[in-house]
Formats: sequence, C-alpha cells, structure tokens
Amino acid sequence: MADYPSYLPCPSWEYAQQVDTFQRRTPMDCGWVRQRRRYFSAHTAIELSFVLPTEDFALWQDFMDANGYNSWFNIDLDDYGSGKETTSVRLTSSTMYDYSKFDKIQVTVSAEVQQ
Repeated sequence: MADYPSYLPCPSWEYAQQVDTFQRRTPMDCGWVRQRRRYFSAHTAIELSFVLPTEDFALWQDFMDANGYNSWFNIDLDDYGSGKETTSVRLTSSTMYDYSKFDKIQVTVSAEVQQ
C-alpha cells in the first residue's frame, strides 16, 4: 500500500463524508435481487478537494493514476479538530479540476474509505 507523498498538498478540510450501504455489491445474473452484498458492514464514501500549484498538478495526477484507482493508499485526513489521521482510501470517480486562481488548480475526486 502506497503512502501519499509528503511533498504534495493534503486535501482541504472541507471534505464530505457519508456512510453508504450500497457500495461493494456483487452483481448477479439471476434472482429477484440483482445485487448481493459482498460485506455486511457499511462503507464510507468521501469527496476530497485538493488545491495545488499548477506546477504540482502533473506530479499529483501521476501519483493518483499509478496508485489511486487500482489499490488503496494512505493519506492524512483531518479528524474533526484534533489533528490528522492516516486513512486508507481508493478513488472511485474521475478527477474534476478547475483553475481557482492564476497559479492554483482545485481538484475534486470521490473515494471510499477502507474500514
């Protein structure tokens, strides 16, 4: 499991988090329910927002392409006021980005948290 690089900015503290009981289901070809639960615990979906300098965007995207979608990686997230907590996440959506200022890019991506 890879660690998020310390030279890249951490996500902003304004990230969304929700418990989603419909993630991680296995599609089935027959039966009255077309999906079966793979795990019986609820999973947490989060939306991460990163603000990075334009020159760091390529490095950030390279790391996410190599580690973000196919495997879990560790990243430090705010734990509601008392500091940072290392959390294992995996990206679940494509990245959306826009220029927030002349030299800053804001990137938003959805992920799931490994419990």
